[in-house]
Amino acid sequence: VIIRGGGATTDLHGFDNYLLAANVAQFPLPVFTGIGHERDDTIVDLVAHTRFKTPTAVAAYLIERRQGEADRL
Repeated sequence: VIIRGGGATTDLHGFDNYLLAANVAQFPLPVFTGIGHERDDTIVDLVAHTRFKTPTAVAAYLIERRQGEADRL
């Protein structure tokens, strides 16, 4: 999970890094991203397994999945 709240577009340029994106793309487990605001797109978002529109959306998804697993037990 890679999350970072919104801010100035220039604050998100670190997520447009080739080496970071290459590592995310080759990571053996699914990588979820929630970087910036809904309007923000980064290279890391493009190569991630799943891109969520915000960090809050990532958290909501993970909580929902965890609760579903707990309910099945």
